[in-house]
Amino acid sequence: MDRETKEQVVKTLSEKFGAAMAMYLADFRGIPVEDLTTLRNNLRQKSGVLNVVKNTLAKKAIEKTPYESLQEHIDGPTAIIFSNEDPAATAKVIVDFKKKNNFLKIKSGWLSGNIISEKEIEQISKLPSREELLAKILATFKAPHSGLVNTLSGVHRKLLNVLVAIKDKKTN
Repeated sequence: MDRETKEQVVKTLSEKFGAAMAMYLADFRGIPVEDLTTLRNNLRQKSGVLNVVKNTLAKKAIEKTPYESLQEHIDGPTAIIFSNEDPAATAKVIVDFKKKNNFLKIKSGWLSGNIISEKEIEQISKLPSREELLAKILATFKAPHSGLVNTLSGVHRKLLNVLVAIKDKKTN
């Protein structure tokens, strides 16, 4: 790889580091190409991207950035997985893939300015997705209004039931 290509790779990686909400580092030794392609496709569906680059280029890309503390975790064959929208969904894909493929080893990750361990990544994977959380919040906002409407309509319903009962009693 010539110098210009290396500089371009470092620049592209730096941009990806800057745009990512979370990053996960994994060792992919022993994973067949077909399985790695499946992982890439599953990640892409959840706005995640898997990159395999030379460690020296990855370390150079994160020099003098907030992610510099990740350098110590970049050793051996390392896949860098960027999560661009939903860190929990991306973590879920990684953990599910790891359950099916014992060769994948999660090294560490980065989320909200902190390095996270494999256990923390597994905990993140158990979180509900962004859509589920938004739906729960919406349901919480809607609940008082629904309760009020049901309570107010209950008075009318009870009155109607009493009137129907009186009508039935008079017709019998």
